[in-house]
Amino acid sequence: MKCSACRAQLDAYRDGDLSPSMGATITSHLESCNECQGFLDQLGAVERGLGALHSIEPRADFTTLVMAKIATMPAPAPARARLRVWWIGIYELIAWAVVLALTATGLLHWKSVIADTSVTVGKLGIAGTDLYRLADHFHLFSYAAAGVLLELVLFGVLMTVGRRYLSGVRAVLFGAQTA
Repeated sequence: MKCSACRAQLDAYRDGDLSPSMGATITSHLESCNECQGFLDQLGAVERGLGALHSIEPRADFTTLVMAKIATMPAPAPARARLRVWWIGIYELIAWAVVLALTATGLLHWKSVIADTSVTVGKLGIAGTDLYRLADHFHLFSYAAAGVLLELVLFGVLMTVGRRYLSGVRAVLFGAQTA
């Protein structure tokens, strides 16, 4: 018998819960193995030490003292509010308002923005496959796809509305002539 198998059975051996043949095998091993016999002796010493411990009873006013101490403690800081999803919508509105304002004032030319965006999207196409693999790995593809689709729809609406109405807004705001 191996020592590891013997040591795994020592608790049951001490309690007398083993079959007679297994008990005889462990007894034979203990007679020939000083390490396992020493381990059995250590188990007995630990059990005797635990049996000698006296239970400790708390004082009669223990609960009252603890509650009084808790009452004197400062109140915990309020938990930080979690970011709400509606903040993303506010961000979107602010971002599009900035784009509209910049386009209306002539600081942003929507045709050059579309051209620059096309170039950037072309460059990002290579990284897009890596982003897809990463999103797929973390099961985030549906969320990312929904976000991209929403951005594309909003961008399309902005371009459609912008082409038609922004030149008139600039003329009203700044008195410029439309070309």
